[in-house]
Amino acid sequence: MELKDEFFKYVSKNYKDIAFTDRSDTLFPDVETGYSSVKIVYNKAYHSLDMRFQGMGDYESLFGKYVYPILMRYRDFSVWKMASARVIRVKVPCINLETGFIEEDCDEQLERVRTLMEILSQIDVAGMYTEQRALRKEMIKDEYAIMVETQEYVSEFNKEINDRMHERILVGADPFGKKGLLYRLSCMQKGINAFIVDHADFITKNKDTTCVILLMKYKKETDNMIKEIL
Repeated sequence: MELKDEFFKYVSKNYKDIAFTDRSDTLFPDVETGYSSVKIVYNKAYHSLDMRFQGMGDYESLFGKYVYPILMRYRDFSVWKMASARVIRVKVPCINLETGFIEEDCDEQLERVRTLMEILSQIDVAGMYTEQRALRKEMIKDEYAIMVETQEYVSEFNKEINDRMHERILVGADPFGKKGLLYRLSCMQKGINAFIVDHADFITKNKDTTCVILLMKYKKETDNMIKEIL
């Protein structure tokens, strides 16, 4: 059995609460968090897991305001800037062709993922990005910029909702899988509600545009999927 197949067979059996997105360029897949702007990725260069907050690279003080008080309780985790993102990083064992598949190392990686998710659950992600968008608006006032931002958000959310729909089929009646799915959907629901509130004037004024129509459609689909699982 190939190393990657062995890895996926093991995690799909033992870590049903974690949603993965496979990547062709690395053994360890991306981990979906329920927020379109936040993912957990394996960083080959540092043998670390990075919880990546897209768009926060230029907002050091804002990011620190929401993150540092929580990380005081997690001493092994640190904050770094990576291009346009900020990441919460933790070292993990390396799994590669040379080492082969070691269950204990895989367990340590996945437990670190769970700790990152625990940290994320304590961060007011919606509030942080609301403040970030407010700061951006101070620099970019024109409506075209808001339209582009909404289009980008809708595009990312479309990917997320499709992943959750596919995941809903896979988890079936499994209670642990449903629990993880419900958590990710709830995070998505909080994020899209915050986005709608933050852009209420623009959405009301442009309610007949494609991006706003799609935004409200995806909100409804997310709400309905949560009701179905509950």
